Amino acid sequence: MSDRSPALRASLRYLTTSDDWIKTAAIGGFLTLFGVLVVPAILATGYFVRVLRAATDNDDPPAFDDWSDLAGDGAQVAVIGLVYAVVLAVTTSVLAGAATGVGGEDAGSAVGGLLAVAATAAFAYVFPAAVVAYAERGTARAGFDVVALRTVVSTRAYAGTWLRMVTVVVVTGVVAGLLGVIPLLGAVAGAVVSFYGAVVACHFLGGAWGDIREMEAASTDSATAIGWAAMRRRVRRLWTENGDAASAGVGDLVDLGAVRERIGESGDADSAGPADPVAWNETPETGRMSEGENTTVVKNGGDHADADADVTTRPVSVVAARPIETFDAADIDTLVSGLDAGDPETVVMATRALIETAGERPGLLVDSDSDAMSRLRDLRLSETQQVRTVATKAVRRFEAAGLS
Repeated sequence: MSDRSPALRASLRYLTTSDDWIKTAAIGGFLTLFGVLVVPAILATGYFVRVLRAATDNDDPPAFDDWSDLAGDGAQVAVIGLVYAVVLAVTTSVLAGAATGVGGEDAGSAVGGLLAVAATAAFAYVFPAAVVAYAERGTARAGFDVVALRTVVSTRAYAGTWLRMVTVVVVTGVVAGLLGVIPLLGAVAGAVVSFYGAVVACHFLGGAWGDIREMEAASTDSATAIGWAAMRRRVRRLWTENGDAASAGVGDLVDLGAVRERIGESGDADSAGPADPVAWNETPETGRMSEGENTTVVKNGGDHADADADVTTRPVSVVAARPIETFDAADIDTLVSGLDAGDPETVVMATRALIETAGERPGLLVDSDSDAMSRLRDLRLSETQQVRTVATKAVRRFEAAGLS
């Protein structure tokens, strides 16, 4: 990763870009001060997850609202941390016991001490990646995706980001400790500083996550290894570099390296487009992509369809990955249809793209005949927490754009 100091400076100023930042810092400081009571700590953790998501999506600082969602996020992160701690503790105990059996009690104590230090360091290094993975995908299972996490934490990009993030936490912790010697007010001020430092660290990590995942994907050249933010950033870059790259909005099933090679060979990215059954992994028998839920039927040749075909498919991921300025009414219909998808990841992907559209091209949504707003309102009652969160944000963005 290149010099991250500009990003770190942006993270230092991030919370203050909100009109209500003083209120947010005060609430966060209060929760930090009484974190020993567990519930405040869980709520604060939920807010940090919200900051990670906002940083990944390049959004404004979140507010302390929807407390049930904050508690849900915080509780799931607590469970992830508890599982990691238990696994490391059990592993350390077993290995220390084995050393005791071989070398005696002194050897077991020495080995146990070294293993405890190593386990603590490993936990501190891996756990932030597990939390961001949860924030990105919205399921606790993402925090235990060993293959994906191992690939990420082994990169120099993550190591550098982690070191800077830890530096921020340590520095603010020292400042908070120094303030703590002041009776009463010092403890309050120290709690606020600690909370602010944690927000800075989370924003920095979340903002760098897309680049980290992109570097991870570059080593495998598979779009399935790219996180949503990284995929979108990389697709936009391909689009910019290759002109009218309608096919640069690659779906999750596409080998991105192969698409890039095809674009380079032809000079025209349309040749690697969705109508190509090889590049897009379509099955000739049905014309549908094997991803299933992440597709939408387009009749009589939409703008991505084969002109000779009556029915083809337009994946939500293809539309969502493209630059907003290229969207048309058919793309909006595809995204709105994605709100009814059976898998949460597709719903979240479509919702995020609609949020960006509402911010950049609200007129396109006004001209659309879709009932996006009513569907988004319904999604606020979804059983999936990340869907509820992003749908709530979408409704607010739509209302702010006068689309209610």
